[in-house]
Amino acid sequence: MQSEEPRGRSAINQKRTKREKCNQTEEPIRRSAMQSEESIGRIAINQKNQEEEVQSIKRIIREKYNQKSAMQSEESIWRSAINQKNKREKCNANRRTKREKCNQKN
Repeated sequence: MQSEEPRGRSAINQKRTKREKCNQTEEPIRRSAMQSEESIGRIAINQKNQEEEVQSIKRIIREKYNQKSAMQSEESIWRSAINQKNKREKCNANRRTKREKCNQKN
């Protein structure tokens, strides 16, 4: 009977060592998997933040473009108004000189 006991104990010890070895190999894999999940989560958050930043930059560019085009259109309106005023003044000056010449002749 004593000869059977060591076999039983050795079998238990073998199972225990096998389980410990398995745990030793599984733990790094488990840790690695958890780290991978964390890094994937961080990557997703970073990507989302980058997309939000890009959208923000696009929004700023759009606003600046709209402001610039509004300023340019306002500027062009002023320019055309000034040009019309200058044309009127020139035309009036030409009429005045023609009138004065005509009056001098008569």
